[in-house]
Amino acid sequence: SLEARVPLLDHHVVDYGLSLPDDLKIRNGWSKFAVRRAMQGIVPDVVRMRKTKLGFAVPGQRWLATDLRPQITALVEDTLRCQKYVDPKVLRRWYGAPQAAAASTESYLGLFRVLSLEMWMRAFRIS
Repeated sequence: SLEARVPLLDHHVVDYGLSLPDDLKIRNGWSKFAVRRAMQGIVPDVVRMRKTKLGFAVPGQRWLATDLRPQITALVEDTLRCQKYVDPKVLRRWYGAPQAAAASTESYLGLFRVLSLEMWMRAFRIS
């Protein structure tokens, strides 16, 4: 899943998490095992050991398609740090096309992921 919450965005935390052995990442069906163990006695078990993820819905597609369009256009027209993972020409062509505003939710989820990666790379000065 895509994690968009601080402090889990900090690249030091990401690097550390990636360096952990697999059995500390997932154990007996429990994801984020090391975090769950580290929070033992700090976070109530009913929260620490729940398997359901509590999220909230936002009007992301509308924001990306209309409300934030000027800012996103400026961002994708700039030099992208994530260009080794995403073809900037394809991204610009798609986002600039008139039919992009009516694109599927899945398309906008992909755009959100690309923008999140780009902003993360900029925030932590990763090239």
